Amino acid sequence: YELLNARNNYSAEITFLKQLLNLPQSQQLEISEPQETYLYPVPFSAEQIYLHSLQESPSIQASSMNIAISEKDIDIAKADFLPSLSLSGSLGSGYTSIQDMNFLDQYDLNFNQRVGLALSIPIFNQGATKASVRKAEIRKEQANIALENSKNELYQNITTAWQNYTSAEEQFNAAKLAIDAAKDSYQLASKQFEQGLINSADLIVSQNNYTTAQQNHLQAKYMVILYSRLLNFYNTNQLY
Repeated sequence: YELLNARNNYSAEITFLKQLLNLPQSQQLEISEPQETYLYPVPFSAEQIYLHSLQESPSIQASSMNIAISEKDIDIAKADFLPSLSLSGSLGSGYTSIQDMNFLDQYDLNFNQRVGLALSIPIFNQGATKASVRKAEIRKEQANIALENSKNELYQNITTAWQNYTSAEEQFNAAKLAIDAAKDSYQLASKQFEQGLINSADLIVSQNNYTTAQQNHLQAKYMVILYSRLLNFYNTNQLY
């Protein structure tokens, strides 16, 4: 019964993992067991990882870019307060069949030039310009708030991952001691059973304790790997 439940749970987790990876359910997916060498310690504190992540996080960079865009929008809106000077010019000529002159003579005679200079001083659109500037300033304020929210969320995620990592590491170290003790106890119980000193029920209890210790050790090991990789992702924006 326990084996059947374990197999069903494994199949369900494989299905869920394929969905996360956007893989077809028909594709074969084999999970390899991580080696002990992957259990490297995280060489940075949570604060150091946070400072590194501020430089690498795409969400932080996007929020900072939105602030820069908002500042440009403010400058563009304020430009409407300034007077504008425009220069224009034109060249032209004409030809008509009514006049008793050939084309070249008419072209030279009717040739004209024009140069214009216009100065525009915004006087009556001050209200509209002020409204545009205020809207741009509000967008900048919203971008600043979004950036602070992104930073706070990032910090909370990193500190939570760090706490989970240190907790998993402590559990892993404790599980290593527990599995050694359970193994020695099971080996001793096996010898006692062979000599008739204990019955099969006592042996099964000792065996179950050893199996439980192995499961706890394996689970703690994977949790250390998970959170160390997660912290490395926050630190470098890379999974490996």
